[in-house]
Amino acid sequence: MGMKAFYYIGFLFSFCLLSCTPVVVLQTSTTDLDLEVDAYIKTYPDLEIAYDFWSADGVPFISFFNPTNDTLHLDLSKSEMRLIRDNYSESLEDAILSQAGSASFSDVYPNEVFLFSNKRVQLVLIPQRWASIYGPSCYSPRNIQRGGEMEFNYIYSKDESAKEIRHDFDSAPLTRLRRRDIDSYQRTSAGPDQYYIDKSVNMNPNDAFIFLDIFTAILLSI
Repeated sequence: MGMKAFYYIGFLFSFCLLSCTPVVVLQTSTTDLDLEVDAYIKTYPDLEIAYDFWSADGVPFISFFNPTNDTLHLDLSKSEMRLIRDNYSESLEDAILSQAGSASFSDVYPNEVFLFSNKRVQLVLIPQRWASIYGPSCYSPRNIQRGGEMEFNYIYSKDESAKEIRHDFDSAPLTRLRRRDIDSYQRTSAGPDQYYIDKSVNMNPNDAFIFLDIFTAILLSI
């Protein structure tokens, strides 16, 4: 059997693994925030925070509104998302770094203002204005279960005084879709409280054995 045959079989095997895995749509729920038309949102005297979870790999779009007349500073180095079950956390700074690659923060978010000091990064929240960033991915192979807990913790300063806000979310599988159906689902059913995983997750071990048997049979027949 030639090398071309091996490449061909490997391609078919990979295609089967990818195409047979559906997109998993999850739904978040929380008692901390109110679900409005476009986002989860919570209003505080110093700050309003809104989430739109609908995206691939559960990367939420987080918006901050400063209703005060004072400039606030959100500490991206200390503000973080935690997956409780996995005992895993990622800061908003690290999330932006992974998004930016070799680019700068300002290249990724040209409309936002960042302050760099003492090896920390702060998002400057200008009075009477929204500032928005993409947060850490909520994706975890172990989190595709009912009741997976996520925690968002924000540290910000006002008048040189540090303050903290925490939001808790639960996630639960909602439905499974074929990849090609995501666009139509988004137009008809998706809401800001949902996100989807567009990579292979929690494949049934029996499925893997079936693919392996097929792969072996093809090899033996050549």
